[in-house]
Amino acid sequence: MIDYTNSNNPVNRSFIYIPGCRDIAIHQSTLYADCYTDLVAMDITNPVQATLKSFVRGAFPHRVYHNASFDTTNIIIDWVRVDTIVKSDIKNLIRNEFNYQVIFYNPWLSSSMPTVATGSTRSNSGSATAGSMARFGLYNNRLYTVSNSDLKVFNVTQATQPAFVRTVSLGAGDIETIFPYRTQLFIGSATGMHIYDATNPDQPTRLSLFTHARACDPVIADGDFAYVTLKGGGFCGGNSNQMDVINIQDLTAPRLIQSIGLTGPSGLGKNGNQLWVCDATSGVRIFDAANPANPIERQVLPSLQQAYDVIVLADRTFISTNNNLYCCSINNNWQVSVLSNLRIKP
Repeated sequence: MIDYTNSNNPVNRSFIYIPGCRDIAIHQSTLYADCYTDLVAMDITNPVQATLKSFVRGAFPHRVYHNASFDTTNIIIDWVRVDTIVKSDIKNLIRNEFNYQVIFYNPWLSSSMPTVATGSTRSNSGSATAGSMARFGLYNNRLYTVSNSDLKVFNVTQATQPAFVRTVSLGAGDIETIFPYRTQLFIGSATGMHIYDATNPDQPTRLSLFTHARACDPVIADGDFAYVTLKGGGFCGGNSNQMDVINIQDLTAPRLIQSIGLTGPSGLGKNGNQLWVCDATSGVRIFDAANPANPIERQVLPSLQQAYDVIVLADRTFISTNNNLYCCSINNNWQVSVLSNLRIKP
């Protein structure tokens, strides 16, 4: 938990140890996180002394890590204690696979700051803003989480006591990210972008599916357009490296406007006309999206290589890389200043 009250001098205030954690979300000073197969809720009113409030057992029953396999045909009936130690570095496995995600939370401002296209939407209930790589999303007092092939709904009206509502089968595998926007849920997968209607927050229903070549696929939406980055290789497969601009004016029939070639993009974020895209060894690319159908590249930050995700706020942009968390500002001439560079220690 990093204090950015002074953007030029961030302070690492505390660390919350949650084993098996890949994703988090924050709502009304309650932090939600996955702890292997469980969902935990923690009170972070005092950020240096988080308090466990509740957990939902078995919320993510299909959670597995690569290189792990289980023989379900046998049961343990006895064991012998020996002095052999078998060590598995799950922490490094998770870090190398999923890098670092970031959430911006300000309990004093979140209720008044506008919603921007940077991940999970803010609401008047004080939800935080997540990056585009998030697998947790908040909307209308509901926490939505995605796993490999399904969407889970939790009622968080009582913030510290999340209640499981239902599981929605997405009818496809390789689900990666979720982005709540307006009354819709935009869900990225390795083969396409799913759009679900959450007007009934407890029972999201599919509106459409926009398919694309196989690739890693975070998605954001703003106005009548969605932006999807496709990154080939790795565990997603495929060989596409581009950003797709998609018209979503008709949510039941999204259509491709154009594809912009990139090096190996991952997370992206948008605020107003600013569209920031993390692009592997090329660094971070900044586009002018005054014409949302035709973003024009204005700036490239080659020093921020291997950037993973980005959150764009009104006056600050946060960029996470493998080892660092950057805070930047940008002026009207598209000139970027790096306000701070905080080393993230594994």
